[in-house]
Amino acid sequence: MHITLILDDQLGQGNPDPNTWVGWHGITYPVMADPNYTVAGNYTPSGSFGIPCYTILDRELRIAAHADEGFLDQSLINALLAEPAPPVSWPMP
Repeated sequence: MHITLILDDQLGQGNPDPNTWVGWHGITYPVMADPNYTVAGNYTPSGSFGIPCYTILDRELRIAAHADEGFLDQSLINALLAEPAPPVSWPMP
């Protein structure tokens, strides 16, 4: 699942409008306005984060690590990819 949280408008000045963002970028997945960081604040204990902020999920979809400014731990990614996929009740791609 992928969700985009819009924290500001397209000019970075507040008052986010998800419909404008969706139309501007041709997005087909959910987009939510989060101007007060109500949702985003749960994932940024320090109170700030970089854009983009990369998040690494494990096979159970738990956050294994997140990195601002594009730094990703390739050894962690490789270790997580090496784990067997869990059984699921839907077709895997």
